[in-house]
Amino acid sequence: MTKKEAIREACAIMALAAHSINNFAHASDGFCDLCPAEHSEWNYQNEGHIFDYVRKAVLRQLKEDGHEVALGFNPITGKECSDETTSES
Repeated sequence: MTKKEAIREACAIMALAAHSINNFAHASDGFCDLCPAEHSEWNYQNEGHIFDYVRKAVLRQLKEDGHEVALGFNPITGKECSDETTSES
């Protein structure tokens, strides 16, 4: 998979969540190269709501599969930790 294909796939996963939730109160515009071409009227806006939703889903799946959150990520939020913070914080 090329970098462009990977970005398109990640964008499609975000679109899956956004369109399935069907609540567009939070801006969640696509970020791959196809989105601006398909939606030229867009002035890119993304509040991160769908990223948070998908991050929570990944955390749930990791837990369900018996995996621990990797070092360097907050085990509660799933967000990357800064250098001075560990995942055990």
